[in-house]
Amino acid sequence: MSAHWTLTGRLVRRVLAIVVLGWSVAMALGLWSLAHEIDESLDQGLEIRARYALDLLEAGVPAGQIPIGEGDVLSIDDAAAPWPEGEGTLRGRVSWHVFRAERNGRAVEIGQSSAFRREEFWESAGAFIVVMVPLVMIVALTVVLTVRAALGPARRLATTIAARNAADFTPHSAGGLPDELRPIALSVNDHLARIGRLLTAERSFAANAAHELRTPLATARAETAALAAGHGSVERVDRGLGQLTRIVDRLLQLARAEASDAARSQPVDLISLARHVLAEFPAGVILDDGDASRLMVRSDADLVGIALRNLVANALEHGINGVRVRIGPEMLQVENRAAPGVVLHAARFEKGNASNGTGLGLTIVETIAEQLDLTLDRSVTRDRVRITLYFPADPVS
Repeated sequence: MSAHWTLTGRLVRRVLAIVVLGWSVAMALGLWSLAHEIDESLDQGLEIRARYALDLLEAGVPAGQIPIGEGDVLSIDDAAAPWPEGEGTLRGRVSWHVFRAERNGRAVEIGQSSAFRREEFWESAGAFIVVMVPLVMIVALTVVLTVRAALGPARRLATTIAARNAADFTPHSAGGLPDELRPIALSVNDHLARIGRLLTAERSFAANAAHELRTPLATARAETAALAAGHGSVERVDRGLGQLTRIVDRLLQLARAEASDAARSQPVDLISLARHVLAEFPAGVILDDGDASRLMVRSDADLVGIALRNLVANALEHGINGVRVRIGPEMLQVENRAAPGVVLHAARFEKGNASNGTGLGLTIVETIAEQLDLTLDRSVTRDRVRITLYFPADPVS
């Protein structure tokens, strides 16, 4: 199981790590610069005091009365003594910093120990650190508060989603959300919409099944009881079961069409698909493919197949003498002859008085057309009925 972590904690730790690293580099550079400046200042002080001591000696002031600074050590001797380099040379030794001044046969050296200079440095550095540490703490607190405030919309969105009732599929408001969180809210809304449509399709299937299966089931039971009593017929029972099978098949197709929230977009060969579907029907169905070997569109082969199957079945059941399936560029059409005065029923379960169908064929086709963004055209001219599906002009690679 993965370890528990929070986005706030991770952001705070990383930002603070960067701040501390930057502060450490700045402190190191600042202390190095401070040490360099202290050395330069103290070296200048040694030079000034050495020349001043030389002036006092020439004025007759005894060596014991010459003032020196804190940490200074004064050395006076003849210039003929074996001193190292000449006047003005500043020599850094292992434990001393010394400046030598010479004039008129006299020489003065004033030195400071390295230990004294380290003490002076840490006194100054301590004050510098005392100022910087509270500043870093203020920056760290500011980072924590800023990160928490910046992630406030994410926490509020999570709280809103968690508090949502399981049956509530209304979309979340994306207003006031930053651009980074807006896609999350929109994706959640899309997901809720898909779940809502699936639940609606499920309820619709249950209602449709209860509506359509009640009468055929009662008829089948009556025919079976009559057959058991010896005055029924097997043909009537078989016919009733066939009707039940057709109803269930259409209901399942309708549920499949209504639940297809994310139809696949893939290359589909309409000619190959039509041949596959028409193989299920009698030989009286004519395929007019315009002598083309392939006609490609981008759509969902399963749903297009269901739509074509329903259109051909409707045409065979309600038409007269022959059905023609015509395929053209981005077009699929089913045409059949019909009796004069034929009416296309669009409402669900609506059908003619003489029809033995379910009244769902065109409803299924309309649902699929909506899912696939197809244009559905229905026309009745004299004794001809044409149902045409137009596919979007989307190039297929």
